[in-house]
Amino acid sequence: MKYMKYIITLLLIFFCNIAEATDKNAWPDTSAMYAGLSQKEILDKKNSKIEALTLKISEELEKNMPDNGRVLADLFTDNQTKWHDYVDSTCMLIGQATGAGGSWPSYYALKCTTNMADQRIFNLVNSLQCIKRHTRNKNYYDIPLCLYQSYSIEY
Repeated sequence: MKYMKYIITLLLIFFCNIAEATDKNAWPDTSAMYAGLSQKEILDKKNSKIEALTLKISEELEKNMPDNGRVLADLFTDNQTKWHDYVDSTCMLIGQATGAGGSWPSYYALKCTTNMADQRIFNLVNSLQCIKRHTRNKNYYDIPLCLYQSYSIEY
């Protein structure tokens, strides 16, 4: 009990420093942490858009595929998880391959992830537009062909 107030004080100091470390303005604007936290803000917005597009495509598949919409939606969602795994491992490799020191490899990995998120958004938007076009034209059995645009043979 005698040491409890010291332990609590140390924990408070520790957690306060963690909270400050996640504020990009607490870092010099030329630091890897500032650049990384700025990049993370951008990536979070893109990931939200990817999640929304994935959900919308899954809903469209379930709604418009007469026989196997649920199966296609589940497989599509599973593919999205695999895409995230592929991006994580690829971008970590790219970050480390830069040979940069300190926290810079993490920044380059985030930059890579952001670039791949841009490509994914482009592919998902095209897939969704394709699904909507086939739905409008009542070509329901052509809808699965729209999913090819969202797949890559690399992951």
